Amino acid sequence: MATADTVTHIGSAAEDDDLILALTMQMDELQFEQESYKGKERAGQQPDWNFALEYYQNVVNDLVTFYNDRKMASSIADAVYQDAQAIEAIVAAENTATRDREQVLRMENATATATPPVDNDDTASIFTDYERYTTLPPHIFEPLSDDDDGQSEAGPSSRPQAKALDCFAEQITCGVCNDYVPAGISVRCPCGHIYCRECLRRVAHNAIKDESMYPLKCCKQEVPVETLMKVLAAAECQEYMDAGVEYATADRVYCTNKGCLKFIPPDRVEHGTRAACTACGTRVCTRCKNEEHLSSPCRTTDEEVQAVLNLATENGWRRCHRCQQMIELHHGCNHMTCPCGAEFCYECGAQWKNCGCDTWQENRLLEAAARRVDRDADEPLVPAVRAQRIERAQYEIRQNHDCTHPGRFQRRTEYRRRGYRCDLCAARHWKYILACRHCDLLACESCRRFRVR
Repeated sequence: MATADTVTHIGSAAEDDDLILALTMQMDELQFEQESYKGKERAGQQPDWNFALEYYQNVVNDLVTFYNDRKMASSIADAVYQDAQAIEAIVAAENTATRDREQVLRMENATATATPPVDNDDTASIFTDYERYTTLPPHIFEPLSDDDDGQSEAGPSSRPQAKALDCFAEQITCGVCNDYVPAGISVRCPCGHIYCRECLRRVAHNAIKDESMYPLKCCKQEVPVETLMKVLAAAECQEYMDAGVEYATADRVYCTNKGCLKFIPPDRVEHGTRAACTACGTRVCTRCKNEEHLSSPCRTTDEEVQAVLNLATENGWRRCHRCQQMIELHHGCNHMTCPCGAEFCYECGAQWKNCGCDTWQENRLLEAAARRVDRDADEPLVPAVRAQRIERAQYEIRQNHDCTHPGRFQRRTEYRRRGYRCDLCAARHWKYILACRHCDLLACESCRRFRVR
């Protein structure tokens, strides 16, 4: 496996974005609270709670300004780093052109005054300073190569300079955040979509933690590890591939040390009965999944596991027959797809299409329809209108419950006081949301590309 250099991590632009979003939502709530009480106090009098509310608004606004400024400072540091690499490529090309010209002049017995090579200490210092402020991976531009024989035609060589400048000057739009970024620091997926490195790195980390997103796919086409290596450090790439081993293992063994709980890969299983944790060294019995007990027999029941199973029985939860994960159905039909890929009936737990259970439970269908109607209504509906819409939503859900979301999603941009909430990741979005034209699933840009399968 190829490796990538690592850079010391100081901060994360994604964390700042999350904080700014959370604070903005707080500002909206405070504004709504203030407007709801407007006009209820006596004329010329302002209650104490209003002063407190205004003070809190100022504090939140100052925090938003602070994180926006920090994000801008990080962006400037990125630009300095990117400029330095472009300048270094141009300087190297100019030095090559200068040497070529000197050689031609010597061959013609002419006297030439060579332009001294430019010292690259300044650009090197830029790289050194940059590492103090940014977390961007080190390989930003692809290496530029000279001609095979080290020679070029006489005169200035404009092709390398033009290539470096074009790489830096051309701007593309990231498919997730819609920000403009230099083409030289963007990544193209096999489906043709282009993303900035920060967005692709973020969804790659999500795929490591979320089995339903692994392997990472864009438009249902797998993103190769070679592509992810452009945005992940060597340790992160290894973590991504280790996650693949974990998710591909049916009978998984995890460390019993509560301070560790790491996955133990199959190659660490000895004699099929015990395994050693690669992180902390704890030895585990692979049969009962408890700590190794040597000559004593396996415990048939574990108190903590049994307590969870009892709770699952009380609440009607189901356990996946393949990976043994516990699954709770909040709404939807009985056709369950576990993150590990197994399909089963939620009503009886049998493998899907091997039982005679109904596809829907009426109470869950009603809940799903009511949730959709309330989701799409920005203001409370009249009971009669709401009941009519719920009935129509029930019919639509029955017809499209197995939707594979073909074709383009419809973009909804109309203003909503509380924005839109993605049905897949539950994140709130303010500018727009994407809706499936068939089943009305709402998905953010990231989930539409990387989570819908």
